[in-house]
Amino acid sequence: MRNLLLVDDEPSFRRLIALTLQGAGYRVREVEDGVQALDALQESVPDLVVTDLSMPRLDGWEVVRWLRANPATAHTPVVVLTANTDDETHRRSQVEPINSFLLKPVSSQQLLDVVKRLL
Repeated sequence: MRNLLLVDDEPSFRRLIALTLQGAGYRVREVEDGVQALDALQESVPDLVVTDLSMPRLDGWEVVRWLRANPATAHTPVVVLTANTDDETHRRSQVEPINSFLLKPVSSQQLLDVVKRLL
């Protein structure tokens, strides 16, 4: 069973995404912000990370930067899942080392297709 880390500060959305992924057979660890994500990543390396961008304490871009800077997680696939549609976010999504960029609301099938492709 593949292990995923889900990082999102919106509890109801995080739970919906976790249930979708769990229903497809993935083991999902849920955390609510980037600080908790870094703690989780130091405990164990997931097979894939799904992260929001706009979060308190530490945003998704910082999580991605940390992942890529550490040898144990440098090649872990990252899916960014955000409601941010501004030009700066779109530009950054083209240059940051992420594997997929999805806009909220995302369909369950679209998310599952991307996760399956990356794993």
